[in-house]
Amino acid sequence: MDNLNQNYMPGQNQMPNNQPQNGGVPPVPPPPSVKVRTMESDYKSMNESGGQPPVPEKVIVPPSDPNVKFSNFNAPSQEPTFKPAPKSSSVQPSIPPTNIAKKKSPVVLIIIFLVIIALVVGAYFGYSYFFAQPSQPATAPTPFVSVPTPAPVVVPTSTPAPATTTPALIHKSFFTVSAVQTIPVSFNPADGILGLKTALVTAISSNATSGLYEAVVSDKSGNALSSSVVLPIITSSMPSSSVAVYFQPDFTLFLYKDAQGIWPGYVLALSSTSSMNLALALSAKVESAADLANFYLSDPGTFAAFKDGKLGTYSTRYAVSANKDAFNYGFFGSYLILSDSYNGMKAAVANLGL
Repeated sequence: MDNLNQNYMPGQNQMPNNQPQNGGVPPVPPPPSVKVRTMESDYKSMNESGGQPPVPEKVIVPPSDPNVKFSNFNAPSQEPTFKPAPKSSSVQPSIPPTNIAKKKSPVVLIIIFLVIIALVVGAYFGYSYFFAQPSQPATAPTPFVSVPTPAPVVVPTSTPAPATTTPALIHKSFFTVSAVQTIPVSFNPADGILGLKTALVTAISSNATSGLYEAVVSDKSGNALSSSVVLPIITSSMPSSSVAVYFQPDFTLFLYKDAQGIWPGYVLALSSTSSMNLALALSAKVESAADLANFYLSDPGTFAAFKDGKLGTYSTRYAVSANKDAFNYGFFGSYLILSDSYNGMKAAVANLGL
């Protein structure tokens, strides 16, 4: 009995040795229970539990009956479908909204501003450090080694003439005894004999005392003119190339004044390489020159043939014009004197110290 009582449960018929009742037919097992969740059960469970999660409802499934169709079994009543009510724009919520967004503190704004400044400054110095070109020190420049580049070979198309530079002429008088007065005379060589005569006529005033004057000839820029420039202007018998070979560039021009007028004269010095015979032959060409009158400031007329003359121990040559004007020339040591007047030649020789 004790063993039988231990396995006994209320509501069940117990037989010893598990023998079936009712003549050997086993009892029908109880119907199984199934947990079912519907919208209505969830709503009911949440209301009863005070808002706790819904608990499924236990439903006892009845035994299947072949005569009962499944579609008609335990069909739930017409359960309402949940549809939310349309939200009216005029209805205000019963609970006032909570001001979730709080105003930012000024301290936070200041910190954000300082962080931005720090980023900008850091970016500037970072760029300067990594990308900027370093400046070269002013006291110790980097030495530069220049590699010479070979000059290109230029083949000349023609042989250029050697450049010759004529040094500026510095005038120095040949007179060892000073003249009455030294007068500057300026004219443009391009103006020819007319320009020279005009400059000489106005060099001495009409009321000046008689005597020997020295004229320093220059161009309009103040550059002293050489003998190879002035003599060819006066006469074609003394070309520039010949004068430059036989005589020195510098010369002395004098003006002799007396009661009859002003008489120009020229003193030329032989060059160091000149031969006296060749210089004498050059000067002798003036005797046949058609422009002998150019030595005078006014027209002297036609000249007669040249004759031999004397001045002290020196031999001269002279010719007399129709106006009784005598042209004289001769060598006095290394000087050639060309004069419109015999008295003017005498005064020039005296001032040369001869």
